[in-house]
Amino acid sequence: MQKIPSLEKHVVWLAAAIQLVNMIDFMMVMPLAPDIARVMTIANSDIGYIGGSYTLAIAISSLISARFLDRFDRKRVAVWAMIGLALATFGATLA
Repeated sequence: MQKIPSLEKHVVWLAAAIQLVNMIDFMMVMPLAPDIARVMTIANSDIGYIGGSYTLAIAISSLISARFLDRFDRKRVAVWAMIGLALATFGATLA
């Protein structure tokens, strides 16, 4: 069995942490679907559009930001993106 270098372990853990925060952020929307439908007077059959819109917004923002992110250090961008996503998730929790 080959030993994995320490730097590679850190990269794998950082990628896992980013994916975990993304998953938690995305999964916050769907359990709230009945409350969102009631408050916004949306039919329950249209709630899927909310999840789809969230996914579409992520795809569009990643395509737009990909043009600019190569100008900066990737580690720094990943850290700031995680901080921004965590703060946005916390703000959504308070809302």
